Amino acid sequence: MKSRHAQFSPRSQAYRLQVRLFSPCVYYSPVVLDSLVAYCLNKESASRPFYTGPGWNNHGIWQTLRETIWQDSDCSVCTEFLPASEPVRFLESIKKRFEQRYQHLVDFGKGRKRKINTSAAPYRGYNKPMPAVAVGAGSWHFIGDGPRVLELVGKWAVGVGKDVNAGFGWIDSAECTESDWTREKILAHRPTPVQLARRYGITGRTELRAWRPPYWSSKNIAPCIVGA
Repeated sequence: MKSRHAQFSPRSQAYRLQVRLFSPCVYYSPVVLDSLVAYCLNKESASRPFYTGPGWNNHGIWQTLRETIWQDSDCSVCTEFLPASEPVRFLESIKKRFEQRYQHLVDFGKGRKRKINTSAAPYRGYNKPMPAVAVGAGSWHFIGDGPRVLELVGKWAVGVGKDVNAGFGWIDSAECTESDWTREKILAHRPTPVQLARRYGITGRTELRAWRPPYWSSKNIAPCIVGA
């Protein structure tokens, strides 16, 4: 992936990280930048570089994230993914089928009938439907260490969203420049815990959402203001 640095100010400066994409993204809700940065930090520091499961914080990822993106009441001051143009939404799918050419690799044990049942596990075929978003580019605004965020994304992030290993959301290039967005405007473009949102006069609908990494943890779900 290509990346290009701009002239940066101190860490309190707001930045805009823009990415250009090879392929459509798959996500149920737009990706918040701190989730992508936490993923990159984990891959960089873990003894198993590509492990991002429940033990992610054993490597001090949360503390390092706090040093990379400015926190306000433990909420990262960064936006969710903002498409550069009106996205085209459609339903994509991943198809799993058994390839007959690989049947010689299957262990049939001592069974007499050499038969693969594709209507039941473990060789059952299926279609996995997923909400896809086709957009050529998008960006995040954030306050923090701009050069560090660009370095992490350029080195460790293959793509944006879910099922990147299937080719979705692949990043072509990344660029980081200074932004004039304020803390309040940035927080208004991400799920923000109700109490913090009220402090800055941020309005919108209230939803039960994950608001800090790791986003898969039920401990990080709370009523948030979204859709400002």
